[in-house]
Amino acid sequence: MKFIYKFPGIMPKKATTTLVLKAPKTENSNRAIYLPRAVVEELRKVKAQQKEYKRLMGEEYHDCDLVVFQLNGRPYERCVIDKAFYKLIQENHFRPVVFHSLRHSSTSLKLKLRRGNIKAVQEDTGHAEARMVTDTTDLTRTAS
Repeated sequence: MKFIYKFPGIMPKKATTTLVLKAPKTENSNRAIYLPRAVVEELRKVKAQQKEYKRLMGEEYHDCDLVVFQLNGRPYERCVIDKAFYKLIQENHFRPVVFHSLRHSSTSLKLKLRRGNIKAVQEDTGHAEARMVTDTTDLTRTAS
Protein backbone atom coordinates (compact mmCIF):
# COMPACT_ATOMS: atom_id res chain seq x y z
CA MET A 1 0.00 0.00 0.00
CA LYS A 2 1.34 3.40 -0.99
CA PHE A 3 1.64 6.10 1.67
CA ILE A 4 0.50 9.52 0.49
CA TYR A 5 1.43 11.54 3.54
CA LYS A 6 3.16 10.94 6.85
CA PHE A 7 1.78 13.27 9.50
CA PRO A 8 4.30 15.10 11.65
CA GLY A 9 4.86 13.39 14.98
CA ILE A 10 3.34 14.90 18.09
CA MET A 11 4.35 12.20 20.54
CA PRO A 12 7.63 12.02 22.44
CA LYS A 13 10.54 10.74 20.36
CA LYS A 14 10.31 7.31 22.05
CA ALA A 15 6.83 6.72 20.59
CA THR A 16 6.68 4.30 17.67
CA THR A 17 3.21 5.19 16.38
CA THR A 18 3.09 7.13 13.13
CA LEU A 19 -0.09 8.39 11.50
CA VAL A 20 -0.12 8.05 7.72
CA LEU A 21 -2.59 8.76 4.94
CA LYS A 22 -2.69 5.77 2.62
CA ALA A 23 -3.71 5.56 -1.01
CA PRO A 24 -6.85 3.56 -1.82
CA LYS A 25 -6.37 -0.18 -2.32
CA THR A 26 -7.00 -0.10 -6.08
CA GLU A 27 -7.17 2.46 -8.92
CA ASN A 28 -10.93 1.84 -9.13
CA SER A 29 -11.21 3.10 -5.56
CA ASN A 30 -10.58 6.62 -6.89
CA ARG A 31 -14.01 7.62 -8.12
CA ALA A 32 -16.48 10.47 -8.12
CA ILE A 33 -19.48 9.93 -5.89
CA TYR A 34 -22.85 11.64 -5.55
CA LEU A 35 -23.32 13.72 -2.41
CA PRO A 36 -26.73 15.06 -1.44
CA ARG A 37 -26.98 18.84 -1.20
CA ALA A 38 -27.33 18.63 2.62
CA VAL A 39 -23.99 16.80 2.88
CA VAL A 40 -22.29 19.34 0.62
CA GLU A 41 -23.63 22.17 2.79
CA GLU A 42 -22.33 20.49 5.96
CA LEU A 43 -18.92 20.00 4.36
CA ARG A 44 -18.84 23.70 3.45
CA LYS A 45 -19.58 24.56 7.09
CA VAL A 46 -16.73 22.29 8.22
CA LYS A 47 -14.37 23.98 5.75
CA ALA A 48 -15.40 27.45 6.99
CA GLN A 49 -14.89 26.36 10.61
CA GLN A 50 -11.50 24.94 9.67
CA LYS A 51 -10.47 28.32 8.23
CA GLU A 52 -11.58 30.00 11.46
CA TYR A 53 -9.54 27.59 13.61
CA LYS A 54 -6.55 28.21 11.38
CA ARG A 55 -6.95 31.99 11.72
CA LEU A 56 -7.33 31.82 15.51
CA MET A 57 -4.50 29.37 16.16
CA GLY A 58 -1.96 30.75 13.70
CA GLU A 59 1.24 28.71 13.76
CA GLU A 60 -0.21 26.23 16.27
CA TYR A 61 -2.65 25.04 13.58
CA HIS A 62 -1.38 22.19 11.39
CA ASP A 63 -3.24 22.38 8.10
CA CYS A 64 -3.51 18.80 6.87
CA ASP A 65 -6.55 19.62 4.68
CA LEU A 66 -8.69 16.96 6.36
CA VAL A 67 -12.47 16.71 6.62
CA VAL A 68 -12.39 15.10 10.07
CA PHE A 69 -9.77 16.76 12.23
CA GLN A 70 -8.89 17.93 15.71
CA LEU A 71 -9.27 21.61 16.58
CA ASN A 72 -5.57 22.08 15.79
CA GLY A 73 -5.97 20.55 12.30
CA ARG A 74 -4.20 17.29 13.10
CA PRO A 75 -5.80 13.93 12.32
CA TYR A 76 -7.48 11.80 14.94
CA GLU A 77 -6.01 8.43 15.73
CA ARG A 78 -8.30 5.56 14.82
CA CYS A 79 -8.76 4.57 18.48
CA VAL A 80 -10.21 8.04 19.24
CA ILE A 81 -12.75 7.72 16.42
CA ASP A 82 -13.63 4.17 17.50
CA LYS A 83 -14.13 5.31 21.09
CA ALA A 84 -16.46 8.13 20.00
CA PHE A 85 -18.38 5.72 17.73
CA TYR A 86 -18.90 3.20 20.55
CA LYS A 87 -19.98 6.00 22.90
CA LEU A 88 -22.57 7.12 20.33
CA ILE A 89 -23.84 3.54 20.09
CA GLN A 90 -24.15 3.18 23.86
CA GLU A 91 -25.79 6.57 24.44
CA ASN A 92 -28.42 5.87 21.80
CA HIS A 93 -28.95 2.18 22.67
CA PHE A 94 -28.02 1.06 19.17
CA ARG A 95 -27.04 -2.50 18.39
CA PRO A 96 -23.25 -2.78 18.78
CA VAL A 97 -21.45 -2.91 15.43
CA VAL A 98 -17.97 -2.16 14.15
CA PHE A 99 -17.38 1.09 12.24
CA HIS A 100 -17.02 -0.75 8.91
CA SER A 101 -20.64 -1.93 9.30
CA LEU A 102 -21.68 1.57 8.22
CA ARG A 103 -20.46 0.70 4.73
CA HIS A 104 -22.70 -2.36 4.67
CA SER A 105 -25.68 -0.34 5.87
CA SER A 106 -24.97 2.29 3.24
CA THR A 107 -24.87 -0.39 0.54
CA SER A 108 -28.25 -1.75 1.65
CA LEU A 109 -29.81 1.72 1.65
CA LYS A 110 -28.38 2.52 -1.77
CA LEU A 111 -29.82 -0.72 -3.12
CA LYS A 112 -33.26 0.30 -1.85
CA LEU A 113 -32.92 3.82 -3.27
CA ARG A 114 -31.77 2.43 -6.63
CA ARG A 115 -34.75 0.05 -6.66
CA GLY A 116 -32.56 -3.05 -6.74
CA ASN A 117 -30.17 -1.85 -9.45
CA ILE A 118 -27.19 -3.91 -8.31
CA LYS A 119 -24.86 -2.63 -11.06
CA ALA A 120 -25.47 1.03 -10.13
CA VAL A 121 -24.86 0.30 -6.43
CA GLN A 122 -21.75 -1.69 -7.30
CA GLU A 123 -20.28 1.30 -9.15
CA ASP A 124 -21.24 3.73 -6.39
CA THR A 125 -19.83 1.61 -3.55
CA GLY A 126 -16.74 0.50 -5.43
CA HIS A 127 -17.34 -3.22 -4.96
CA ALA A 128 -15.35 -5.23 -7.50
CA GLU A 129 -18.16 -7.71 -8.18
CA ALA A 130 -21.96 -7.49 -8.14
CA ARG A 131 -21.99 -10.53 -5.86
CA MET A 132 -20.27 -8.42 -3.20
CA VAL A 133 -23.25 -6.04 -3.17
CA THR A 134 -25.77 -8.83 -2.67
CA ASP A 135 -23.58 -10.57 -0.07
CA THR A 136 -23.19 -7.29 1.82
CA THR A 137 -26.92 -6.65 1.90
CA ASP A 138 -27.55 -10.23 3.06
CA LEU A 139 -25.05 -9.69 5.90
CA THR A 140 -26.75 -6.47 6.90
CA ARG A 141 -30.20 -8.06 6.87
CA THR A 142 -29.20 -11.07 8.95
CA ALA A 143 -27.25 -8.97 11.43
CA SER A 144 -30.31 -6.85 12.30
